[in-house]
Amino acid sequence: MSTSRTLLLSALFLFFAQTSYADIFVVSKQKVNVRSEATTRSPIIQKTHKDDWFILLGNSADEKWRKVELPGGRSGWIFHALGTVEDDNYFDTLSDTPTDLIRTPSVFDITRLEIHIINVRQGDSTLIVAYGSDNQKAAILFDGGKPGRGDAFVVPYLKSIGISEITYIISSHHDSDHTGGLDEVLTFDPQDPNDFEIKLTGKAFVTKAEVKSSQKKQYDEYVAAVVMKTGEPVSVLSPPAMLPLANGITIQVVTGGGAYLDKATNNLINLEVKDANAKSIGLLLTFGKFTFFVAGDLGGQSKHKFIENKVAPFIGNIDVLRVSHHGSDTSTDEPFLSIVRPEVALISTGSDNNYGHPRKSVIEHLKSSNPDIKIYQTEEGDRTSKYKDLVSTEGLVANNIVVSTDGGCLYAIQGSGAEFTGKIEMRNDDC
Repeated sequence: MSTSRTLLLSALFLFFAQTSYADIFVVSKQKVNVRSEATTRSPIIQKTHKDDWFILLGNSADEKWRKVELPGGRSGWIFHALGTVEDDNYFDTLSDTPTDLIRTPSVFDITRLEIHIINVRQGDSTLIVAYGSDNQKAAILFDGGKPGRGDAFVVPYLKSIGISEITYIISSHHDSDHTGGLDEVLTFDPQDPNDFEIKLTGKAFVTKAEVKSSQKKQYDEYVAAVVMKTGEPVSVLSPPAMLPLANGITIQVVTGGGAYLDKATNNLINLEVKDANAKSIGLLLTFGKFTFFVAGDLGGQSKHKFIENKVAPFIGNIDVLRVSHHGSDTSTDEPFLSIVRPEVALISTGSDNNYGHPRKSVIEHLKSSNPDIKIYQTEEGDRTSKYKDLVSTEGLVANNIVVSTDGGCLYAIQGSGAEFTGKIEMRNDDC
Protein backbone atom coordinates (compact mmCIF):
# COMPACT_ATOMS: atom_id res chain seq x y z
CA MET A 1 0.00 0.00 0.00
CA SER A 2 1.35 3.45 -0.89
CA THR A 3 2.44 5.86 1.89
CA SER A 4 -0.19 8.44 0.92
CA ARG A 5 -2.92 5.83 1.05
CA THR A 6 -1.71 4.56 4.43
CA LEU A 7 -1.85 8.08 5.85
CA LEU A 8 -5.27 8.64 4.33
CA LEU A 9 -6.75 5.46 5.76
CA SER A 10 -5.11 6.08 9.14
CA ALA A 11 -6.66 9.54 9.28
CA LEU A 12 -10.03 8.16 8.31
CA PHE A 13 -9.84 5.43 10.95
CA LEU A 14 -9.12 8.15 13.53
CA PHE A 15 -12.06 10.18 12.22
CA PHE A 16 -14.41 7.23 12.47
CA ALA A 17 -13.18 6.40 15.97
CA GLN A 18 -14.06 9.91 17.05
CA THR A 19 -17.52 9.72 15.45
CA SER A 20 -18.48 6.16 16.53
CA TYR A 21 -18.02 4.71 13.04
CA ALA A 22 -15.64 1.80 13.56
CA ASP A 23 -15.46 0.46 10.01
CA ILE A 24 -14.58 1.91 6.65
CA PHE A 25 -16.99 0.79 3.94
CA VAL A 26 -15.50 0.73 0.47
CA VAL A 27 -17.68 0.51 -2.62
CA SER A 28 -16.88 0.80 -6.31
CA LYS A 29 -20.42 1.83 -7.34
CA GLN A 30 -20.47 0.60 -10.92
CA LYS A 31 -16.94 1.43 -11.99
CA VAL A 32 -15.80 -1.29 -14.37
CA ASN A 33 -12.00 -1.10 -14.31
CA VAL A 34 -11.24 -0.52 -10.66
CA ARG A 35 -10.30 -3.27 -8.24
CA SER A 36 -12.43 -3.02 -5.14
CA GLU A 37 -11.18 -3.38 -1.60
CA ALA A 38 -13.45 -6.42 -1.52
CA THR A 39 -10.26 -8.38 -2.23
CA THR A 40 -9.05 -7.72 1.30
CA ARG A 41 -12.04 -6.34 3.19
CA SER A 42 -15.02 -8.36 1.95
CA PRO A 43 -16.40 -9.04 5.47
CA ILE A 44 -16.60 -5.28 6.01
CA ILE A 45 -18.16 -4.63 2.62
CA GLN A 46 -20.84 -7.21 3.26
CA LYS A 47 -21.99 -5.21 6.30
CA THR A 48 -22.98 -2.10 4.37
CA HIS A 49 -26.34 -0.62 5.32
CA LYS A 50 -28.18 2.61 4.78
CA ASP A 51 -26.31 5.68 6.17
CA ASP A 52 -23.02 3.82 6.67
CA TRP A 53 -19.90 5.75 5.72
CA PHE A 54 -17.82 4.79 2.72
CA ILE A 55 -14.96 5.82 0.46
CA LEU A 56 -15.87 5.86 -3.22
CA LEU A 57 -13.50 4.10 -5.60
CA GLY A 58 -13.58 5.15 -9.24
CA ASN A 59 -11.45 5.61 -12.34
CA SER A 60 -11.73 9.35 -12.89
CA ALA A 61 -8.51 11.29 -13.43
CA ASP A 62 -10.03 14.38 -11.83
CA GLU A 63 -7.66 16.20 -9.45
CA LYS A 64 -9.95 15.35 -6.56
CA TRP A 65 -9.13 11.69 -7.05
CA ARG A 66 -5.90 10.31 -5.64
CA LYS A 67 -4.09 7.57 -7.54
CA VAL A 68 -3.36 4.38 -5.59
CA GLU A 69 -1.94 0.97 -6.32
CA LEU A 70 -4.53 -1.79 -6.29
CA PRO A 71 -4.25 -5.60 -5.99
CA GLY A 72 -2.81 -7.37 -9.01
CA GLY A 73 -0.34 -4.66 -9.97
CA ARG A 74 -2.95 -2.30 -11.39
CA SER A 75 -3.58 1.29 -10.42
CA GLY A 76 -6.82 3.10 -9.75
CA TRP A 77 -8.19 6.22 -8.18
CA ILE A 78 -9.64 6.83 -4.75
CA PHE A 79 -11.86 9.78 -3.89
CA HIS A 80 -10.82 10.98 -0.42
CA ALA A 81 -14.09 12.57 0.59
CA LEU A 82 -16.74 10.95 2.72
CA GLY A 83 -20.29 9.97 1.83
CA THR A 84 -23.06 7.63 2.90
CA VAL A 85 -24.60 4.51 1.40
CA GLU A 86 -27.65 5.65 -0.54
CA ASP A 87 -29.89 2.62 0.06
CA ASP A 88 -29.86 -0.84 1.59
CA ASN A 89 -29.01 -2.65 -1.63
CA TYR A 90 -25.54 -4.10 -1.81
CA PHE A 91 -24.07 -2.48 -4.91
CA ASP A 92 -20.35 -3.15 -4.65
CA THR A 93 -18.67 -4.19 -7.93
CA LEU A 94 -21.79 -4.19 -10.12
CA SER A 95 -21.54 -2.82 -13.63
CA ASP A 96 -23.47 -3.06 -16.86
CA THR A 97 -21.23 -4.41 -19.61
CA PRO A 98 -22.05 -3.37 -23.19
CA THR A 99 -22.02 -6.23 -25.70
CA ASP A 100 -19.00 -4.82 -27.51
CA LEU A 101 -16.93 -4.98 -24.30
CA ILE A 102 -17.44 -8.73 -23.88
CA ARG A 103 -14.36 -10.47 -25.23
CA THR A 104 -13.27 -14.07 -25.19
CA PRO A 105 -9.59 -14.51 -24.20
CA SER A 106 -8.85 -16.98 -27.01
CA VAL A 107 -10.41 -17.39 -30.44
CA PHE A 108 -10.50 -20.68 -32.33
CA ASP A 109 -12.79 -22.58 -34.66
CA ILE A 110 -15.14 -24.86 -32.80
CA THR A 111 -15.17 -28.49 -33.91
CA ARG A 112 -17.13 -30.05 -31.05
CA LEU A 113 -19.60 -28.85 -28.44
CA GLU A 114 -20.40 -30.48 -25.12
CA ILE A 115 -23.16 -29.51 -22.71
CA HIS A 116 -22.98 -31.03 -19.24
CA ILE A 117 -25.90 -31.06 -16.83
CA ILE A 118 -24.02 -31.56 -13.58
CA ASN A 119 -25.90 -33.44 -10.88
CA VAL A 120 -25.93 -31.05 -7.92
CA ARG A 121 -29.06 -32.70 -6.48
CA GLN A 122 -31.78 -30.07 -5.97
CA GLY A 123 -30.39 -27.12 -7.88
CA ASP A 124 -28.85 -26.32 -11.23
CA SER A 125 -25.42 -26.29 -12.81
CA THR A 126 -24.84 -26.42 -16.57
CA LEU A 127 -21.40 -26.50 -18.19
CA ILE A 128 -20.98 -25.56 -21.85
CA VAL A 129 -17.64 -26.43 -23.48
CA ALA A 130 -16.45 -25.57 -26.99
CA TYR A 131 -13.50 -27.60 -28.32
CA GLY A 132 -11.12 -26.80 -31.20
CA SER A 133 -9.12 -29.09 -33.47
CA ASP A 134 -5.86 -28.45 -31.58
CA ASN A 135 -7.35 -29.27 -28.17
CA GLN A 136 -8.33 -25.68 -27.52
CA LYS A 137 -11.31 -25.26 -25.27
CA ALA A 138 -13.46 -22.52 -23.83
CA ALA A 139 -16.19 -22.99 -21.25
CA ILE A 140 -19.22 -21.36 -19.65
CA LEU A 141 -20.43 -22.33 -16.19
CA PHE A 142 -24.11 -21.47 -15.91
CA ASP A 143 -25.13 -21.71 -12.22
CA GLY A 144 -23.43 -23.69 -9.45
CA GLY A 145 -26.07 -25.31 -7.23
CA LYS A 146 -26.69 -24.70 -3.53
CA PRO A 147 -24.05 -23.64 -0.99
CA GLY A 148 -21.67 -26.53 -0.42
CA ARG A 149 -22.37 -28.14 -3.77
CA GLY A 150 -19.77 -26.21 -5.69
CA ASP A 151 -17.15 -27.94 -3.54
CA ALA A 152 -19.00 -31.26 -3.35
CA PHE A 153 -20.08 -31.67 -6.97
CA VAL A 154 -19.11 -28.94 -9.44
CA VAL A 155 -15.37 -28.65 -8.78
CA PRO A 156 -14.80 -32.44 -8.66
CA TYR A 157 -16.76 -32.80 -11.90
CA LEU A 158 -14.74 -30.09 -13.64
CA LYS A 159 -11.55 -31.77 -12.45
CA SER A 160 -12.73 -35.16 -13.72
CA ILE A 161 -13.19 -33.86 -17.28
CA GLY A 162 -10.07 -31.69 -17.31
CA ILE A 163 -11.64 -28.22 -17.12
CA SER A 164 -9.35 -25.88 -15.19
CA GLU A 165 -10.36 -22.63 -16.89
CA ILE A 166 -13.79 -21.03 -17.26
CA THR A 167 -14.29 -18.29 -19.84
CA TYR A 168 -17.58 -17.02 -18.41
CA ILE A 169 -19.38 -17.78 -15.17
CA ILE A 170 -23.06 -16.87 -15.01
CA SER A 171 -25.61 -16.77 -12.23
CA SER A 172 -28.95 -17.14 -14.02
CA HIS A 173 -30.75 -15.46 -11.09
CA HIS A 174 -30.18 -14.94 -7.38
CA ASP A 175 -31.79 -18.07 -5.87
CA SER A 176 -29.34 -19.94 -3.65
CA ASP A 177 -29.79 -23.28 -5.46
CA HIS A 178 -28.31 -21.61 -8.55
CA THR A 179 -25.84 -19.08 -7.10
CA GLY A 180 -24.84 -20.72 -3.81
CA GLY A 181 -22.01 -22.89 -5.14
CA LEU A 182 -20.41 -20.43 -7.54
CA ASP A 183 -18.09 -18.79 -5.01
CA GLU A 184 -16.77 -22.25 -4.10
CA VAL A 185 -15.85 -22.87 -7.74
CA LEU A 186 -13.74 -19.71 -7.74
CA THR A 187 -12.17 -20.17 -4.30
CA PHE A 188 -8.91 -22.11 -4.14
CA ASP A 189 -6.90 -23.13 -1.09
CA PRO A 190 -3.29 -23.90 -2.13
CA GLN A 191 -2.71 -25.46 1.28
CA ASP A 192 -5.37 -28.10 0.61
CA PRO A 193 -3.88 -30.96 -1.45
CA ASN A 194 -7.38 -32.07 -2.46
CA ASP A 195 -8.47 -28.68 -3.80
CA PHE A 196 -8.48 -27.95 -7.53
CA GLU A 197 -8.01 -24.47 -8.93
CA ILE A 198 -10.50 -23.16 -11.49
CA LYS A 199 -9.32 -20.01 -13.26
CA LEU A 200 -11.76 -17.43 -14.61
CA THR A 201 -10.27 -16.08 -17.83
CA GLY A 202 -13.22 -13.94 -18.91
CA LYS A 203 -16.07 -12.25 -17.07
CA ALA A 204 -18.60 -13.14 -14.38
CA PHE A 205 -22.25 -12.21 -14.78
CA VAL A 206 -25.50 -11.78 -12.87
CA THR A 207 -29.02 -10.89 -13.91
CA LYS A 208 -30.47 -7.45 -13.28
CA ALA A 209 -32.70 -7.97 -10.25
CA GLU A 210 -33.15 -6.91 -6.67
CA VAL A 211 -31.21 -8.98 -4.16
CA LYS A 212 -33.64 -10.18 -1.50
CA SER A 213 -32.55 -10.63 2.11
CA SER A 214 -32.82 -14.42 1.73
CA GLN A 215 -30.46 -14.30 -1.28
CA LYS A 216 -27.97 -11.74 -0.02
CA LYS A 217 -25.45 -14.00 1.71
CA GLN A 218 -24.87 -16.28 -1.29
CA TYR A 219 -24.98 -13.37 -3.71
CA ASP A 220 -22.41 -11.38 -1.73
CA GLU A 221 -20.12 -14.40 -1.45
CA TYR A 222 -20.27 -14.90 -5.22
CA VAL A 223 -19.52 -11.22 -5.93
CA ALA A 224 -16.64 -11.15 -3.43
CA ALA A 225 -15.17 -14.38 -4.84
CA VAL A 226 -15.15 -12.91 -8.35
CA VAL A 227 -13.33 -9.77 -7.19
CA MET A 228 -10.88 -11.82 -5.15
CA LYS A 229 -10.20 -14.09 -8.13
CA THR A 230 -9.92 -11.53 -10.91
CA GLY A 231 -9.97 -8.06 -9.41
CA GLU A 232 -12.82 -7.28 -11.79
CA PRO A 233 -16.47 -6.59 -10.95
CA VAL A 234 -19.34 -8.86 -11.83
CA SER A 235 -21.42 -7.49 -14.67
CA VAL A 236 -25.11 -7.47 -15.45
CA LEU A 237 -25.90 -9.68 -18.45
CA SER A 238 -28.99 -8.72 -20.40
CA PRO A 239 -30.43 -9.23 -23.88
CA PRO A 240 -29.54 -8.60 -26.66
CA ALA A 241 -25.94 -9.35 -25.63
CA MET A 242 -24.06 -12.18 -27.31
CA LEU A 243 -21.26 -14.17 -25.71
CA PRO A 244 -18.32 -14.91 -28.01
CA LEU A 245 -16.89 -18.30 -27.09
CA ALA A 246 -15.41 -19.71 -30.30
CA ASN A 247 -15.79 -19.19 -34.04
CA GLY A 248 -18.79 -21.10 -35.33
CA ILE A 249 -21.02 -21.04 -32.24
CA THR A 250 -23.60 -18.36 -31.45
CA ILE A 251 -24.66 -17.74 -27.85
CA GLN A 252 -27.48 -15.24 -27.72
CA VAL A 253 -28.84 -13.80 -24.47
CA VAL A 254 -32.60 -13.84 -25.08
CA THR A 255 -33.94 -13.10 -21.57
CA GLY A 256 -32.63 -11.39 -18.46
CA GLY A 257 -33.84 -8.93 -15.86
CA GLY A 258 -37.44 -9.33 -17.01
CA ALA A 259 -36.65 -8.35 -20.61
CA TYR A 260 -36.87 -10.58 -23.67
CA LEU A 261 -36.19 -10.52 -27.41
CA ASP A 262 -39.42 -10.25 -29.37
CA LYS A 263 -39.35 -11.84 -32.82
CA ALA A 264 -42.43 -10.07 -34.20
CA THR A 265 -41.06 -6.58 -33.61
CA ASN A 266 -37.37 -7.49 -33.56
CA ASN A 267 -37.12 -5.40 -30.41
CA LEU A 268 -36.12 -5.82 -26.79
CA ILE A 269 -39.22 -5.68 -24.58
CA ASN A 270 -39.00 -5.05 -20.84
CA LEU A 271 -41.95 -6.49 -18.96
CA GLU A 272 -41.05 -4.75 -15.67
CA VAL A 273 -42.01 -7.93 -13.86
CA LYS A 274 -41.54 -8.31 -10.10
CA ASP A 275 -41.17 -12.09 -9.92
CA ALA A 276 -37.51 -13.08 -9.45
CA ASN A 277 -37.69 -16.22 -11.61
CA ALA A 278 -38.99 -14.18 -14.54
CA LYS A 279 -35.71 -12.26 -14.44
CA SER A 280 -33.63 -15.38 -15.16
CA ILE A 281 -30.97 -15.14 -17.85
CA GLY A 282 -31.81 -17.30 -20.87
CA LEU A 283 -29.21 -18.46 -23.40
CA LEU A 284 -29.91 -19.76 -26.91
CA LEU A 285 -26.98 -21.73 -28.36
CA THR A 286 -26.64 -22.48 -32.06
CA PHE A 287 -23.82 -24.60 -33.48
CA GLY A 288 -24.34 -25.71 -37.07
CA LYS A 289 -27.63 -27.61 -37.14
CA PHE A 290 -27.77 -27.99 -33.36
CA THR A 291 -29.72 -25.72 -30.99
CA PHE A 292 -30.03 -25.66 -27.18
CA PHE A 293 -31.86 -23.46 -24.69
CA VAL A 294 -31.20 -22.97 -20.95
CA ALA A 295 -32.83 -20.35 -18.70
CA GLY A 296 -32.55 -20.95 -14.96
CA ASP A 297 -36.02 -20.80 -13.39
CA LEU A 298 -37.69 -18.80 -16.16
CA GLY A 299 -41.48 -19.00 -15.82
CA GLY A 300 -44.49 -18.93 -18.08
CA GLN A 301 -47.36 -18.02 -15.79
CA SER A 302 -49.24 -14.76 -15.24
CA LYS A 303 -46.98 -13.74 -12.34
CA HIS A 304 -44.07 -14.04 -14.78
CA LYS A 305 -46.06 -12.04 -17.36
CA PHE A 306 -45.77 -15.16 -19.55
CA ILE A 307 -42.16 -14.29 -20.45
CA GLU A 308 -41.26 -17.91 -21.32
CA ASN A 309 -44.11 -18.07 -23.83
CA LYS A 310 -43.34 -14.62 -25.24
CA VAL A 311 -39.70 -15.38 -25.99
CA ALA A 312 -40.52 -18.75 -27.59
CA PRO A 313 -40.94 -17.40 -31.16
CA PHE A 314 -37.45 -15.91 -31.02
CA ILE A 315 -36.04 -19.24 -29.78
CA GLY A 316 -37.87 -21.29 -32.41
CA ASN A 317 -37.60 -25.04 -32.84
CA ILE A 318 -34.71 -26.50 -30.84
CA ASP A 319 -33.03 -29.86 -30.40
CA VAL A 320 -32.38 -29.92 -26.65
CA LEU A 321 -34.16 -28.09 -23.84
CA ARG A 322 -32.78 -27.76 -20.33
CA VAL A 323 -36.21 -27.68 -18.66
CA SER A 324 -36.59 -24.54 -16.54
CA HIS A 325 -37.23 -24.54 -12.79
CA HIS A 326 -36.40 -28.22 -12.23
CA GLY A 327 -39.60 -29.39 -13.91
CA SER A 328 -41.89 -27.15 -11.84
CA ASP A 329 -45.37 -26.52 -13.20
CA THR A 330 -44.63 -22.79 -13.21
CA SER A 331 -42.57 -23.33 -16.38
CA THR A 332 -42.59 -25.32 -19.63
CA ASP A 333 -46.20 -24.61 -20.54
CA GLU A 334 -47.93 -25.86 -23.69
CA PRO A 335 -47.77 -22.52 -25.57
CA PHE A 336 -43.99 -22.45 -25.09
CA LEU A 337 -43.51 -26.08 -26.10
CA SER A 338 -45.77 -25.80 -29.15
CA ILE A 339 -43.15 -23.49 -30.64
CA VAL A 340 -39.79 -24.82 -29.40
CA ARG A 341 -40.76 -28.55 -29.77
CA PRO A 342 -37.56 -30.10 -28.36
CA GLU A 343 -36.43 -33.61 -29.23
CA VAL A 344 -34.68 -34.03 -25.87
CA ALA A 345 -35.62 -32.56 -22.47
CA LEU A 346 -33.12 -32.49 -19.60
CA ILE A 347 -34.27 -31.89 -16.02
CA SER A 348 -31.97 -30.96 -13.14
CA THR A 349 -33.73 -32.11 -9.99
CA GLY A 350 -32.86 -33.83 -6.72
CA SER A 351 -34.29 -36.54 -4.54
CA ASP A 352 -33.73 -34.04 -1.72
CA ASN A 353 -36.32 -31.59 -3.05
CA ASN A 354 -39.69 -31.15 -1.34
CA TYR A 355 -41.31 -28.99 -4.02
CA GLY A 356 -42.87 -31.75 -6.09
CA HIS A 357 -40.27 -31.61 -8.88
CA PRO A 358 -40.60 -32.73 -11.61
CA ARG A 359 -44.37 -32.42 -12.04
CA LYS A 360 -46.45 -34.90 -14.02
CA SER A 361 -48.13 -32.01 -15.83
CA VAL A 362 -44.79 -30.81 -17.21
CA ILE A 363 -43.90 -34.26 -18.49
CA GLU A 364 -47.31 -34.51 -20.14
CA HIS A 365 -46.75 -31.13 -21.82
CA LEU A 366 -43.39 -32.33 -23.10
CA LYS A 367 -44.87 -35.54 -24.49
CA SER A 368 -47.76 -33.68 -26.11
CA SER A 369 -45.34 -31.37 -27.91
CA ASN A 370 -43.38 -34.33 -29.30
CA PRO A 371 -44.57 -37.93 -28.77
CA ASP A 372 -41.03 -39.20 -29.49
CA ILE A 373 -39.31 -36.88 -27.02
CA LYS A 374 -36.53 -38.29 -24.81
CA ILE A 375 -36.66 -37.11 -21.18
CA TYR A 376 -33.73 -37.46 -18.80
CA GLN A 377 -33.20 -36.15 -15.29
CA THR A 378 -30.28 -36.02 -12.88
CA GLU A 379 -32.10 -37.69 -9.94
CA GLU A 380 -35.50 -39.24 -9.31
CA GLY A 381 -37.02 -36.13 -7.69
CA ASP A 382 -39.39 -35.60 -4.79
CA ARG A 383 -40.73 -38.81 -3.25
CA THR A 384 -41.54 -37.75 0.30
CA SER A 385 -43.23 -34.33 0.47
CA LYS A 386 -46.92 -33.47 0.41
CA TYR A 387 -46.56 -33.01 -3.35
CA LYS A 388 -45.20 -36.51 -4.01
CA ASP A 389 -48.36 -37.69 -5.77
CA LEU A 390 -47.91 -34.92 -8.34
CA VAL A 391 -44.36 -36.00 -9.20
CA SER A 392 -43.57 -37.79 -12.46
CA THR A 393 -41.46 -40.93 -12.61
CA GLU A 394 -41.26 -41.04 -16.42
CA GLY A 395 -37.99 -39.20 -16.93
CA LEU A 396 -35.03 -41.58 -16.93
CA VAL A 397 -32.58 -41.01 -14.07
CA ALA A 398 -29.24 -40.36 -15.75
CA ASN A 399 -27.06 -38.68 -13.08
CA ASN A 400 -24.61 -36.35 -14.89
CA ILE A 401 -25.88 -35.83 -18.44
CA VAL A 402 -23.68 -34.95 -21.42
CA VAL A 403 -24.82 -33.73 -24.82
CA SER A 404 -22.18 -33.75 -27.55
CA THR A 405 -22.26 -32.67 -31.20
CA ASP A 406 -20.06 -31.65 -34.11
CA GLY A 407 -22.78 -29.35 -35.37
CA GLY A 408 -23.97 -31.83 -37.98
CA CYS A 409 -27.10 -33.94 -38.24
CA LEU A 410 -26.25 -36.19 -35.31
CA TYR A 411 -25.79 -35.46 -31.63
CA ALA A 412 -25.34 -37.79 -28.66
CA ILE A 413 -26.83 -37.99 -25.17
CA GLN A 414 -24.81 -39.75 -22.49
CA GLY A 415 -25.76 -40.65 -18.93
CA SER A 416 -24.47 -42.61 -15.96
CA GLY A 417 -27.54 -43.08 -13.81
CA ALA A 418 -29.74 -45.81 -12.39
CA GLU A 419 -32.13 -45.79 -15.36
CA PHE A 420 -29.95 -44.53 -18.20
CA THR A 421 -26.29 -45.43 -18.58
CA GLY A 422 -24.40 -45.24 -21.83
CA LYS A 423 -24.93 -43.20 -24.99
CA ILE A 424 -27.61 -42.81 -27.62
CA GLU A 425 -27.47 -40.93 -30.92
CA MET A 426 -30.15 -38.50 -31.99
CA ARG A 427 -30.81 -37.06 -35.45
CA ASN A 428 -31.70 -33.43 -35.98
CA ASP A 429 -35.24 -32.96 -37.33
CA ASP A 430 -33.96 -30.72 -40.11
CA CYS A 431 -31.73 -33.44 -41.57
